[in-house]
Amino acid sequence: MRRISKLLVTIGMLLLVIAGAWRFVAPGQLVKYPDDLDKTVHASGTFTLYVDPATAAPQPSPTSFPLDVKRRIHVVESSTSKVVVQEDDVEKIGPLPEQNFLQRYVIDRSSLKNLAEERAYAYTTQNKIDRSPNYSINLPFDAGDGPYSIWKNEVGAPYPFRQDGPSVERAGLTLRPMHGRLEKAPVQGYYIDQLRSQGIPRQLTLQQLSPQLKAQGLDTQQFATQVLPQLSAADQAEIVSVIGQPIALNYLLDVDTRLLVEPRTGAIVSLDRINQTIYAQPDLAGMGRIQTILAKPEYASNTTVTGAEATLARLVRTPPTTRIFNIDYSQTPPSVADLASYATDLGDQINLVKKVVPLFLIIFGGGLTVIGVALSVLRRSDGRGRNTTTSEGVGGADATVPTRTD
Repeated sequence: MRRISKLLVTIGMLLLVIAGAWRFVAPGQLVKYPDDLDKTVHASGTFTLYVDPATAAPQPSPTSFPLDVKRRIHVVESSTSKVVVQEDDVEKIGPLPEQNFLQRYVIDRSSLKNLAEERAYAYTTQNKIDRSPNYSINLPFDAGDGPYSIWKNEVGAPYPFRQDGPSVERAGLTLRPMHGRLEKAPVQGYYIDQLRSQGIPRQLTLQQLSPQLKAQGLDTQQFATQVLPQLSAADQAEIVSVIGQPIALNYLLDVDTRLLVEPRTGAIVSLDRINQTIYAQPDLAGMGRIQTILAKPEYASNTTVTGAEATLARLVRTPPTTRIFNIDYSQTPPSVADLASYATDLGDQINLVKKVVPLFLIIFGGGLTVIGVALSVLRRSDGRGRNTTTSEGVGGADATVPTRTD
């Protein structure tokens, strides 16, 4: 009995120690981004075009097309600490040519943040990108209310997400709404290069820009007929040379994003709504040379020239901004349900590691310890009882022995 009680206490205490060590060590070793993930997100919405693709001139009324987005996210390489994730986006916009956007991420499997890696790229394998230390395809395990910086591939920079409003119920899960917003963020050229098939240009001629410039007070026809003749032949020749060169376009982006996140796993279960607008601004730095010519002292008394100079100065400071297109889409309910099922399974695995196993070890180890102690107490109690009985029996026999008297 004594050996059994000691053994039970020893095993129980050992299990309790293991439970404590498990809670501190095991989650960091076992709770990781899956190495076999392969999921496709499906979303639908509207694509609205505000310019004529042939001329890049604003349309009197925008043209809208249905938008269908399929985004496959799948692991292509993994190790104990890293996972390489490929994102293949296929966007179908009405009758327009199908768009394929490729991204590759290298993710820390524990923190779920991007790592600085040569294997990571945006849109083309040649365009290496460092997204560290921001998030991309998943928020951290046990995600809170933020802020979390999520990388935006179109602008090559992160933007912050915070919880916006109370939790919501979707597909049987309680999800945390996270909201992020960007305004007039510069768009990367490598993204615009992907839009050539949609008629989105990288540069325009002055003639193509004439409608936008005229709306801002600079009539290029009047400039040619009324301002140029007021200048010297040399200045005219230089201005004609400048305006004959193509004008580069800078693109800007507005985006308003609402995600629904499962907190235990950090999984983005739903792209609840993404509303994104692209704008174009002409790079009028070259026009600054024309402004300098018009500002020469010899033209200071010519109101036609000085008026044109003032208009150019204003345009160089604040170029006209033209809305190009907008995409507005949300994840479909069946796709949300599919991602919710994935998040549930992953959450159950996390609970097994973080709660079920240590709780089992604590209960089982504590139970064995209690049983071992109880057996030890019973053994000692039983031993004391036997000693007492033996002592009383000897005393009685002595009392009955007759004594001799002489």
